Amino acid sequence: MRIACFCICLLLASCVALQQPSLPVLRPVSTVVSADAICTQAFTSRDWQFVHSITFTTDNGRGSTLIGVTVLQAGNLRTVLMGVEGFVLFEAEQHLNGKPVVRKAMPPFDKMGFAEGLMADVRTLFVEPSTTGRLLAENKDGELVCRYSDENKQVTDVVTAAQGWDSITLYDDEGKVRKTIIARQHRGVDGESIPQYIQLKSTGTTGYTLHLELLSADKL
Repeated sequence: MRIACFCICLLLASCVALQQPSLPVLRPVSTVVSADAICTQAFTSRDWQFVHSITFTTDNGRGSTLIGVTVLQAGNLRTVLMGVEGFVLFEAEQHLNGKPVVRKAMPPFDKMGFAEGLMADVRTLFVEPSTTGRLLAENKDGELVCRYSDENKQVTDVVTAAQGWDSITLYDDEGKVRKTIIARQHRGVDGESIPQYIQLKSTGTTGYTLHLELLSADKL
């Protein structure tokens, strides 16, 4: 009886091990290409201002529509959220290597951790990830992928397009998907490729989905 229980425990343990998440397997690129040329061009360069219509939906079905203004300038990131009538509900700034400085936060945008989470999402969309390692490879569909890893062993996979990016997936240090982002209908603006539509889905205990529609994009 004890032997049988022991065998069952081993079987269950092996099943759990098999179910552990893992990063998608990438293979070396078939041609000699520059990681700098491919990966860096996937994100906007220089100084920009973007205005989006943002629909925010939580996993429990609650949602709202906002106007978001994002300014990238001189190594700084500034984000403003407004109601559709134009009233400012949230405003924060962040140097790309620093912590967010909140200028205004009306309820419910004054909750602990909101500013950090929002600015992290904005950086993911518009700024090339800071990294301790970057790999350019191909996925199973033959798409070029820039894989970034950081000091916390988190991984970001960016599927590049002819210009810009098509999707971004963030994994935690255990290989679990934390965020998936999809871009659609890129259009050229001042020589750069800007997605018209973006969907960001965050998993976890406080999961949410953002739908962004580009209203304007201006190089500063």
